[in-house]
Amino acid sequence: MVRTPSTRVAAIMQRAIVPSVLGALVALLSTGSSHAADTSAQREAAWQQHQKMAADSPYAGMQWRSVGPTEQGGRVVDVAAVPGRPYTFYVAYATGGVWKTVDDGVSFEPLTDNLPTTVTGAIAVDPEHPETLWVGTGEPNASRSSYGGMGLFRSDDGGKHFTRTGLAGSDRIARIVVDPKDSNRIFVAVAGRLYTEGGEPGVYRSTDGGKTWSRVLKGDRPNAGAIDLVQDASDPNTLYAALWDHTRRPWRFTSSGAGSGIFKSTDGGTTWQRIGKGFPTGDHVGRIGLAIAASHPQTVYATVDNWDVLPPAQVDLGDRPLNARRIEHMSKEEFLRQDPDEVETFIRNSDLDVDVDAKSLMGMIRDGSLTMAQLYQRVEDPARAIIDTDIRGLEVYRSDDGGANWRRTHDEPLREVDYAYGYYFGQVRVAPDNPDHVYVQGLPLVASTDGGKTFTGLNDPKVHVDYHTLWIDPTDPLRMIVGDDGGAYISHDGGKHFRAMGANAVGQFYSVVADMADPYNVYGGLQDNGSWKGASNVPWDRNSWSRVGGGDGMHVQVDTRDNATLYTGYQFGYYGRRGPGGKGEVRPHAGLKDPQLRYNWKTPILLSPHDQDIVYFGANKLFRSLDKGVTWTAISPDLTTSKERGDIPYATITAISESPKRFGLLWVGTDDGHVDVTDDGGVHWSNVDASLPRQWITGVVASNFDEKRAYVALNGYRNDDMTPWCSAATTWASRGRISRRDCPPNRST
Repeated sequence: MVRTPSTRVAAIMQRAIVPSVLGALVALLSTGSSHAADTSAQREAAWQQHQKMAADSPYAGMQWRSVGPTEQGGRVVDVAAVPGRPYTFYVAYATGGVWKTVDDGVSFEPLTDNLPTTVTGAIAVDPEHPETLWVGTGEPNASRSSYGGMGLFRSDDGGKHFTRTGLAGSDRIARIVVDPKDSNRIFVAVAGRLYTEGGEPGVYRSTDGGKTWSRVLKGDRPNAGAIDLVQDASDPNTLYAALWDHTRRPWRFTSSGAGSGIFKSTDGGTTWQRIGKGFPTGDHVGRIGLAIAASHPQTVYATVDNWDVLPPAQVDLGDRPLNARRIEHMSKEEFLRQDPDEVETFIRNSDLDVDVDAKSLMGMIRDGSLTMAQLYQRVEDPARAIIDTDIRGLEVYRSDDGGANWRRTHDEPLREVDYAYGYYFGQVRVAPDNPDHVYVQGLPLVASTDGGKTFTGLNDPKVHVDYHTLWIDPTDPLRMIVGDDGGAYISHDGGKHFRAMGANAVGQFYSVVADMADPYNVYGGLQDNGSWKGASNVPWDRNSWSRVGGGDGMHVQVDTRDNATLYTGYQFGYYGRRGPGGKGEVRPHAGLKDPQLRYNWKTPILLSPHDQDIVYFGANKLFRSLDKGVTWTAISPDLTTSKERGDIPYATITAISESPKRFGLLWVGTDDGHVDVTDDGGVHWSNVDASLPRQWITGVVASNFDEKRAYVALNGYRNDDMTPWCSAATTWASRGRISRRDCPPNRST
């Protein structure tokens, strides 16, 4: 057998990894309940089992070789500097752990690779003991790729060794504050779980260096967690905390709630009072960020993601005469008066079928075969609503009396900063030497030198967007470090210019594949960093990688007949083809009068292993193209059953696999927990998920060796469900006949 990259992986999986994983699941279930494994004890058991599996593996001696990539980015969530050592600081990645530099970012060393999790939310250095580093795990940014952690860790030797210091059930830690005058007093803001109630949200305090903890502030609503926390360095007994009330589900994100607000303590966290005269209140208050002006501690800034609807006069209708927002209330007559060129632009910007042009669309509106209401319904895109909203969005408030009274600093809305995903940002900073010099982070980084009245952008074109943290040197305010979706950057001139600190092989891959070149190349789609290609035989520090697609990179498919024709895409199913044969869009569309298709954030695409001119594409129906994605035919009905609808596309296909043994034998998985199979290319379908837990299907892989066998991966992440399931094994036969092999006693779902 020829040992290609894919067959090597398949052989290892079939011989070793799958049996080990199944054994681990059985062992875990024997020690706990079959309900959601969401306790710290169960997570610890999983970590211990992982270590045992690694030690017992016949491949324990295998040495992994990193091939990169570098300089592509990776979401940085926090930065912490060591007082008195200007070239030493720490950078925390959302899923890449904590890294340390002692040469001002020229080189870095990873510190947390051996911890039970590398998902990070916050870090802090003890001002009195600079060798003490605190690491809070679990990312508080409420995005689709933000994951929970395993509590708080402490190092007393600059990151060489770590010990656990509690809060194991916190799930997501948003901020760590170490009292500058008492190293034994530490405060932690716990955001809690993302999708369900729990995770022990609130503000915690330790007075014995982290040995014991008490919750000193708890919200009055179950989904209100602590999202920010600041301390007055001149009076450490004064603290401000922000609680954020929000609810996320797989199909909807309610980003605000009445439990959101600002709280203050003047006795070291023992008692708290809700403050905010002049600050927004009610159901539309979203994520809040806080900052104290060090040079004038009575001046406090707060940013808020305000979901109040803008008055009509302030709604931005865009700079084109036609878009979804404008046609919502447009009459037939007004539409027909539009310039046909503008209608053509509107069609291309609205993701309509490529067969529709200005002449045909205006003709349908004119003769009444398509109404304006039908047109609006067709172009109203939930995915586009992420940007196109009528809410107030980001607002900046200021108090000059220690939080007793607040005022909004600006008259006009701050457009094009947070859009409708203020849940992803929320950081505000003040220059240490000037209470009127304030920085606000969102998609861009913006700054004001007049106390927030006006803002300008600090956006070096070499710096990525989506800012999550900013550190300003208290002894040199022109020296700044920012962290965003592209990594970490440093400036020595107050943000006019930045230097990328990209010497770390850290990235968030949504998918990874290989081609059949010799030596083979590796491809992958990364969170907010496009799709990339890299050589498999080049060390990571030589950075052989190049970008091959944009957006949030998703699946990549390679036509291995030439290893040059690529299919790449970004969020919500926007794919394209590029290569020697030219380029073009690869995306099925619904007809103008048909219901909209639903595309998952990570929409799956697959080239047939039998003929790579054939492309499969998953919306809520499975589509097939026989001509490399130029034309499409639906070969399945809607394979989802959930009726849940919201501002996030849901009830979609998430996984596709075709048997390498037989053309037309297709397996499809969905986000609402279904697996369906066809053995005749889509003529007949059978549902085969009766023995599976109803969880999001993240992967389906048809066996390379047995056409009746497939492997299915399920994930309870969007239910905050960590249960290690043991499900009955199933074998598929023609038209969905199922044979069942029972789980061990008392282990079945």
